[in-house]
Amino acid sequence: MKFNESAVIGLGIDAGGTYTDAVIYDLGGKKVLAKAKSLTTYHNLVEGIRGALSQLPNDLLSEVEVTSLSTTLATNSIVEGHGHKVGVIALSPWGWTEEQIGHRPLVNVPGSVAITGEIIEPLDEDACRRAVERLVEKDRCAAIVVAGYATVRNPVQANRVREIIAETHDVPVICSHEMSRRLNAIHAAQTAIANARLLPVIRELIDAVHQALAYFHVPGRLMVVKGDGTPVDESIARARPVETILSGPAASVGGAKILAGLDDALVIDIGGTTTDCAIVENGHVAVSPDGA
Repeated sequence: MKFNESAVIGLGIDAGGTYTDAVIYDLGGKKVLAKAKSLTTYHNLVEGIRGALSQLPNDLLSEVEVTSLSTTLATNSIVEGHGHKVGVIALSPWGWTEEQIGHRPLVNVPGSVAITGEIIEPLDEDACRRAVERLVEKDRCAAIVVAGYATVRNPVQANRVREIIAETHDVPVICSHEMSRRLNAIHAAQTAIANARLLPVIRELIDAVHQALAYFHVPGRLMVVKGDGTPVDESIARARPVETILSGPAASVGGAKILAGLDDALVIDIGGTTTDCAIVENGHVAVSPDGA
């Protein structure tokens, strides 16, 4: 297949609840060069992605400079009530209970700050390591939430807990102070837990995409579409996978804007699992400043 040698070739992959779609796109000429569809294979995501890529021309795949990934897998997990097991490490002047935050398993670790942000109890790093071992090895948690009283005022010790976890275990970690800037530690913890249940979903998908790209020798950088429609490097998506929630619907809005050519529109994406809606005003998508 011949194409403009000066063209910038992009590959788009969308892993949906029913199908995985792949498109090769001329970014400069704004033209679709090839497209394919394959069933999403939940038992092994690589199969479905490879199934879509196998239908695309090899000569175009070899010229890809950037791959953009969007997905509804995380959104669907929320809707269907699925998710991975999450453990919580709590840092507080008083012990939190599983009933208090409505979640288990939870381990309290010494290390807390006052409402002013002053450290009133240094972090017990040995106790932290024991907590991680219990949550990951014994309780088989696939992700960890680090939460605590007033950590939003001083997150130093919470961030250190994340570093300690990374030293020994390859599990995704969310700190509650990154989820909410409000002084409501319990609510922030619950928000982080809800998001952390989805972290392994995104990691598994990104790993599967890498395997499929390597199989077809596709070069270039991998970007992931965030929930606000902007693409970020995969490293950011891995560090803060929660930002990829609603990635699939956001990508649909971006595509609809190009296809419709309108500055003001109502976009409705009817998928196999959910129906998603968005409002475009003056060429921009209306996004809630407080998050989903």
